[in-house]
Amino acid sequence: MTTKTFLTTTALSVLLATSAVAQTADGTAAPMDDTAPMATDGMMDAEVMAPQSLEEMTVGDLTGTDVIDANGDSIGSIRDVIQGAGEAEAVVGIGGFLGIGRYDVALPLSDLNYNPEDRAISVTLTREELEALPEYEAGDIEPLPAETPLSSMIVDDMGTSDAPDAPATDAPMTDAPAADPMDDATMDMDTAPEDTTTNN
Repeated sequence: MTTKTFLTTTALSVLLATSAVAQTADGTAAPMDDTAPMATDGMMDAEVMAPQSLEEMTVGDLTGTDVIDANGDSIGSIRDVIQGAGEAEAVVGIGGFLGIGRYDVALPLSDLNYNPEDRAISVTLTREELEALPEYEAGDIEPLPAETPLSSMIVDDMGTSDAPDAPATDAPMTDAPAADPMDDATMDMDTAPEDTTTNN
């Protein structure tokens, strides 16, 4: 009786274990990792929030971005963003290894084109043309803070930036139009009193 009970219990245990393995293989009862959906959601949020243009980027977003020249070759990356004479400029580090042999040039932000699919900056100059430009030397120029938005520093073809214009003032106009002297003479003639005296 004891042996029969033991065999029955063993068979039941094997049957339950087989059923559990089968459900796991089907994926219907597989335990879910609580962290997996959060990681996926985070990746989706990152894709949605990724900048789609230079105007949506900050200095920190631009720094470190790969640069593609006119031939489609990767030539370096953005090292810093500085305030130039007319508008902000991106410092492009061309070539080199660990900073050795690198050639830096400063390009106006309006000369850069951002490709959101490749997350890279493209320029209309070749590497040879860029290396023919004067080399940038930092000196006492401090890079702009990482949180600085680029939208307020990009100058378009008309020489204007996207920075908001100064508010218009409601000062009243003080210059009155000049009076026409002919109008005054005409008014004087119209208002002159009529001579009612009679000649004897």
